Amino acid sequence: MGFNDQIIAEFRANNGRVGGPFEGADLVLLTTAGRRTGRPHTTPAGYRRDGDRLLVFGSNGGAPTHPHWYLNLLASAQVTVEIGTDTGRVRPFAARAEPLRGAERDREWETQCSLDPGFRDYAARTTRTIPVVALHPLDLSGDPERGRLIARQLLALHDGMRDHLHAIRAEFAAALAGEPPTGQPRP
Repeated sequence: MGFNDQIIAEFRANNGRVGGPFEGADLVLLTTAGRRTGRPHTTPAGYRRDGDRLLVFGSNGGAPTHPHWYLNLLASAQVTVEIGTDTGRVRPFAARAEPLRGAERDREWETQCSLDPGFRDYAARTTRTIPVVALHPLDLSGDPERGRLIARQLLALHDGMRDHLHAIRAEFAAALAGEPPTGQPRP
């Protein structure tokens, strides 16, 4: 099990809290679609609340390249975020990622550095501009009446499928018993 896998397991087991070098840090788990494969990739990231959105920082520990999660978000802005809650459970939610640009990015970066000077160390280790990404939670619940309508339609469809399956089973039973086909047309 790799380092990130250990952090992810500890995060999920302890309501978003981890020990070691990240003890006390505000962390989320980001699950992005791989930009080449489309497969889900989960990674821990430090965050800061900013109103209704969360800000994450692509420091990659000061490495010369952007973190993979950031490159994945550039290819597809849809992300699943997992965050610890006051209820003792990790809460997942869908979000839209927006890389910040210009003065807004610079302002949020400076705020983060003033709150956690370790981010200045990351910037000193690399020549790249460290990305700041806003995560905007998405409300996927929609209109409750729409959900009820979809549920009724699915139930009706499944009732029809059950009737069809019942008829097929009866045909097989008859065939196994050596009875002639019923001649019933199949839907």
